Amino acid sequence: CVQVGIGDSDDSPASPNSCMGDLSAECLLDDIDAKYCLCRSLDSPTVTGYFRARLHDVCPRDAVLAFVQPEERLLRDPCSEYEVLRSAAPGDPSAAEDVAFVMRAPWPFWDRDVLQRRWTCPLKGGAGLALVMRSFGDEGLLPQREDRVRAFVHKCGYVLRPLGEGFDSPGLELVVCQQLDLGGLCPAWAQEMLERWAVRRAVQWAEDLREHCHRQRGARALGGTAA
Repeated sequence: CVQVGIGDSDDSPASPNSCMGDLSAECLLDDIDAKYCLCRSLDSPTVTGYFRARLHDVCPRDAVLAFVQPEERLLRDPCSEYEVLRSAAPGDPSAAEDVAFVMRAPWPFWDRDVLQRRWTCPLKGGAGLALVMRSFGDEGLLPQREDRVRAFVHKCGYVLRPLGEGFDSPGLELVVCQQLDLGGLCPAWAQEMLERWAVRRAVQWAEDLREHCHRQRGARALGGTAA
């Protein structure tokens, strides 16, 4: 079978505001508890996505652990090859960490790998928590591979807000917004297919998060960790 690199290049990622051409913004999903919007251009490898999910039976603290604990991330998504390459320094209030992971792509496209720095930022007044990420280059830390394309996250944020009485009560609103350079242009013939795939993946991602949080909460109540 043949795989397509979507215009793969060794060049550094362009500015997210350059070569944007004719931008197209569309709301692809708009339900009570889930919304997905996408802004893109066929002339640019950069896409901006917005996803909002309300998980009424998930405690926000469980979701935070699912995102920042390496062992939980690998339990939730073993194919991501998630790894913390530099842990947060003691006393760092933003808990800055350098992480790497793989974004699996549908056939016939190449998988993307990502190297990024992540900061953890409490919102004012205890209103929630933000996880802020941005890519950076470091060949010594994560060398590029011939069988993958290096994606570049210009900016990404996860905002977690309790819908209940606090971080340990059920009810979570999760908003994800990111601007991502995919490392190559998306062919016109693939755009509609990739949009449908992205929406399905986002909805499944939220459902997988829900199931993972339930398993881990049950395991912690028994004094262990779910396998």
